Amino acid sequence: MVRVYGAGTIPVNGPKDSSILTRDQLWKALQRKIRRPEEFVPILSGCTVHSDENNVVKREVELHFGKWGKRHMQETVTSHGELWIRFEQSDGSVSTNLVSFQPDMSETNLMLTYIFDWDFPSVQEGTEDHKKLLYEMSEMAIMGVVKSCERARELVAEGLV
Repeated sequence: MVRVYGAGTIPVNGPKDSSILTRDQLWKALQRKIRRPEEFVPILSGCTVHSDENNVVKREVELHFGKWGKRHMQETVTSHGELWIRFEQSDGSVSTNLVSFQPDMSETNLMLTYIFDWDFPSVQEGTEDHKKLLYEMSEMAIMGVVKSCERARELVAEGLV
């Protein structure tokens, strides 16, 4: 077994983006992502929310992770201060979504980071699979933040956040 880490960060509002997201709009979209992840991350499906109270959501979701197979996840998702969301899986793996400010702080000068800290029981440390997985986890994080920002813009345009 090996623990694999990955991370990806992008500016939420880039010069080529079709519209500007505020921190409030982004946060509302990320809250929707907790409850409807398949709308944001195409490799997630079958989300069942078991409880939703006091900024804590307990859910089950399935990840289709290419050659690494399917991963059925039972998660406790906790939102912190409208900046940070922690997804704790029953096996101890953790994902984090972090909204942060760029040096010129404003409600639109934002960064979004996804961080993964996951166990992979079938992968041995130091193997070629381990090296590939390190790269693929960061690639997945970057894809996740890009897709989440794109979907947030769509939700704003549709009047859903």
